[in-house]
Amino acid sequence: MHVPEELLARLREHRQEHLLAHWDNLEDPEREHLLGELEEVDFAKILSLYGRRKERVGALAAHNLRPLDFLKLADQSASQISRWERTAAGEFRAGRVAALLVAGGQGTRLGHNGPKGSFPFAIPSGRTLFELQALRLLNLGRRFGKPVPWLVMTSPINDADTRAFFAEHGFFGLDPKDVFFFSQGQLPAVGEDGRLLLEAPDQLALVPDGNGGVFAALARSGGLDWLKARGVKSVFLYSVDNAIVRVCDPALLGFHVESGKAVTCPVVRKAGPGERVGIFVDTDEGSCVAEYSDISEEMRNAADERGHLLYDGANLAIHVLDVGVLQDAAEQALPYHSAFKRVPWCREDGTIVLPEKENAWKFEQFMFDVFPRFGKMAALEVERSDWFSPIKNSSGNDSPATAIRMMLDLHSRWLVEAGVLAPDDPRKFEISPLWSYAGENLRGRTISELLEKGAVVQA
Repeated sequence: MHVPEELLARLREHRQEHLLAHWDNLEDPEREHLLGELEEVDFAKILSLYGRRKERVGALAAHNLRPLDFLKLADQSASQISRWERTAAGEFRAGRVAALLVAGGQGTRLGHNGPKGSFPFAIPSGRTLFELQALRLLNLGRRFGKPVPWLVMTSPINDADTRAFFAEHGFFGLDPKDVFFFSQGQLPAVGEDGRLLLEAPDQLALVPDGNGGVFAALARSGGLDWLKARGVKSVFLYSVDNAIVRVCDPALLGFHVESGKAVTCPVVRKAGPGERVGIFVDTDEGSCVAEYSDISEEMRNAADERGHLLYDGANLAIHVLDVGVLQDAAEQALPYHSAFKRVPWCREDGTIVLPEKENAWKFEQFMFDVFPRFGKMAALEVERSDWFSPIKNSSGNDSPATAIRMMLDLHSRWLVEAGVLAPDDPRKFEISPLWSYAGENLRGRTISELLEKGAVVQA
């Protein structure tokens, strides 16, 4: 097997001949694999990104940041919230709502050898993140008489395992035809010297192209056409690691529809000026997310006369988007952001290096760079304890232990509010999302009845 002349010419043109250093020692299947990866690389694009790796890009390059205004859910009347929920009910019944899950990550940092969504994080029921989210969608589908389409973005490293996990668990009661899997894109990592890295003698060092890659991947896979063919208008986009995420929350969706905005996001108040989270801001172009490092210390500490931070409204990685936003983002390329990271690589002598410090550039697209194209977004402040408990670390903050505690506290609070438990009852219970989406269907029940029906599990 020979290297095609056209490919050789491209490698020479871009000074990447080193990628064939192991060619003579490879078997034909390995050579075929390497050729397939090299043929896919747009060397001019990658090296152009490398050349601009230290430039500031995206919506925030325009500066002129201003606080984003948002409504507070707790300040809304019961009748207003009921109206939003009725609006959402009409959307669900018409099949105009879908969920889009970003689930390309592995559970490696949690000591789990598999997709993060398949991580059983020791809640009483033993349910995984995937199952908790699936049961919430199943609950909504049954309530409104129409299944909620679910798109699941995997990555090349976990796509097969994710599909197998869903199949093994019978899609958690969902109809497989209502679930659409597609895989995130990847780009080669580039060393400090501008040379692309190999991960193995027959394999490029490829890294995910960022959460903004969801749009192009969705269109490329046929997922966008799948949504439009089903008549979907609003898509609830979220990340897999939030243990208490309210997937396709009716009140939020109703608020989105009635706002008339193309982009809607729930936000929470920052724990304090120093909390290292992204916040929503307005710019001259439109609304977007500013990371912690994007705003000055003076802006972080700025407060109003009541002592509330002016630059507040933390990003939960939850967005409700009109389908037109997905279409626009797929058709018009988002900018790439650069990050210097540790990337394992293969030397020309065949040894694999596991670097102890940053050694390579990776290029990512961020989904929030599409937001300013649609002007000012709608934002709704929600309670962190009701909405957000990410599992990112094996211990400490944002760990399985904190997620379990927050979930049990939330569910036990629902039982107290419904009169099922006395306020001083020390017991903790987990409620099945199939029985109660957000605290409903509990009033008038007894704890023994709920236990008998499998609606709750005691911790």
